[in-house]
Amino acid sequence: MPLHVKHSGSWRTTSEVHIKHGGSWRHCKEVYVKENGTWRPSLYELESITIQLTGIGIITVPHGVFRAAITLDGANGGSGGGDGGHSSSHGGAGASLSATINVDPFTVLSYDIATNGANGTGSQSSAPGGNGGIGFAGGGDGGTAGSEGSSGAGGGGGGASSIVMQDGTLIMVAGGGSGGSGSGNQAQLSTSQANGKNSTSIISDITLTNSYNGGNGANCGTGDGGSGGGGGGGVSSIALGGAYMGSYDSDGYPGEAGISYYNSDLINDTPTIGNTSGSARINITWLTE
Repeated sequence: MPLHVKHSGSWRTTSEVHIKHGGSWRHCKEVYVKENGTWRPSLYELESITIQLTGIGIITVPHGVFRAAITLDGANGGSGGGDGGHSSSHGGAGASLSATINVDPFTVLSYDIATNGANGTGSQSSAPGGNGGIGFAGGGDGGTAGSEGSSGAGGGGGGASSIVMQDGTLIMVAGGGSGGSGSGNQAQLSTSQANGKNSTSIISDITLTNSYNGGNGANCGTGDGGSGGGGGGGVSSIALGGAYMGSYDSDGYPGEAGISYYNSDLINDTPTIGNTSGSARINITWLTE
């Protein structure tokens, strides 16, 4: 229902409306009319549109938009390298947060979408660990395997992603998954114990603005053996890198997953929490109501 004005006998669609306030002309963001007891926007027509973004950037809220549904993904951890008949471990999944916030037309949102942790190298001496992903907070690096034998290195932790209001206020941070453990060929963890950990924890604290990189995984502590996976990036320093199991030619441990965050002043209810599938991204759906 766009706003029309009659000019020189012809009806024309209005693209902008200005009002004079305090001696200055100001641009109206929207004009409302009451229809059947309900106030409806009339200046701009906009369907609900979803966009998908990766990397680092900014996006301007379009005309006529006052709410945005956001799904923000943290990045996944890398897999740990295998050793002989002991297969590689999986990396943990980043958090996927969904929430709806109020926005103003023409304002700018900033986003930083994290990258996955790299996989640890397997079945070689001194196998290098995977690098941690980057983002709002980076993942920790995986540890290095032993200099003897053919063990596996730890996977890198996934980075944390963020979205920020125009004034710099954090809206949400999605934590990264941790890197999987590097394998030895003697003392071994179960598959579930060796895999990286999914990011599932979220906190809300309006004073919290710090980013914390995940801890680095421990290097192999003996001549032969696997190493620890990197911790996931997030908003807490507790996402430690994985330790080395301790005995000769043993596994490392996976890192701890990153912690997510939401701003309770901007988001009334705790965001819906899932886990990232594939590479991290942000989906934004502009809502007219």
